[in-house]
Amino acid sequence: MLQINKKRLFLAGLGALLFLLTACSMPGLAGTSPTPEQTLQNSAKVMSQLKSVHFDIPQATLAMRSNNNSNSGVSFTLTGQGDAVSPDQASVDLLLGKNPVLALVSKGQTVYVQVTDGTWYSVNKSQVKNVFQGLFSQGITTQLGQIMTILQSATLTDHGQETLNGVSLDHITATLDGQTLQNLNSLLNSYLPQSAQSAQNQIKQAAMDLWIDQSTGYVYQTKLDVTVQIDASSLRSFLGQSAGNLSGVLPVELQAQIDFSKFNQPITIQ
Repeated sequence: MLQINKKRLFLAGLGALLFLLTACSMPGLAGTSPTPEQTLQNSAKVMSQLKSVHFDIPQATLAMRSNNNSNSGVSFTLTGQGDAVSPDQASVDLLLGKNPVLALVSKGQTVYVQVTDGTWYSVNKSQVKNVFQGLFSQGITTQLGQIMTILQSATLTDHGQETLNGVSLDHITATLDGQTLQNLNSLLNSYLPQSAQSAQNQIKQAAMDLWIDQSTGYVYQTKLDVTVQIDASSLRSFLGQSAGNLSGVLPVELQAQIDFSKFNQPITIQ
């Protein structure tokens, strides 16, 4: 049976949540001067039907602070990259600072995991629980479409065309209101390991910036700024000594950027 360091598994779960919440905001093409809602809806459809895509995470900062001491807490800086191939192949490499944390590969009915000592383990998808089972069995693009249904009800602001790496893209900000947050909160626990799930885990506020090519519907970049409250007691078994004196319901701040490329280009998951 596969045994994986719980801290690394938790970080991978956060990485998966990060990828889904941002990537799933994928908006789209439409006719002449589409509304932000049309752009978001059409692009979500395009991105959910991708045969393959590559993504890079230049930086994702996760900070957990103690309620009674702003100087006490835990902070992680993750970077990484990965590929997704429809219907259910994926690979993700995560680094904590400059140190490799975890490599995950999903192909066929098997999930492969490499930890920091370089050892590879394998497990059948039927044995993988929580977020990983849906992520690896249904495929990343399918997950994007499901979350996108909720995100379309967010407050959308269109900033017009901006040039990113030589490409003219529509910049849209999606700010999640109370109802959208309430809907997303029902999914939050499903992206955490079972022992870390709690009614106290809630997304308090979230905003996403997306840069979309309206001619294709592809999202080239997305930035995420989220504040979540997490039940510290549910995380202690995963963070171990890194949890320090964290207790109670903790504010967690997540800021990240994800860049997408190689849309529908041949990608081989080794």
